Amino acid sequence: MSNVTIREAKASDAVAIARVDFETYRTTYAGIVPQDFLNGRTYETRISVWESRYSDSSKLWNDWFIYVAEDKDSKVVEFAGGGPQHGNVHG
Repeated sequence: MSNVTIREAKASDAVAIARVDFETYRTTYAGIVPQDFLNGRTYETRISVWESRYSDSSKLWNDWFIYVAEDKDSKVVEFAGGGPQHGNVHG
């Protein structure tokens, strides 16, 4: 993919990250995990999870880093992040 910019994610990226999270999870895990589980994951829930990550002032999220990749039109097309393991952090 050409013309991609990588940058640190901001709170204003939460909805775009949620979209990528939702769409890629459903396509990546189709046929691997039960379809009922995938059907239970909603776009609205993913938005809530990602928005809460940016509004949560706990040490858990302060230790994490998240980067986004934007295409030439400044659309978030992927994200990556990491940090210390704290149990189920994927929401």
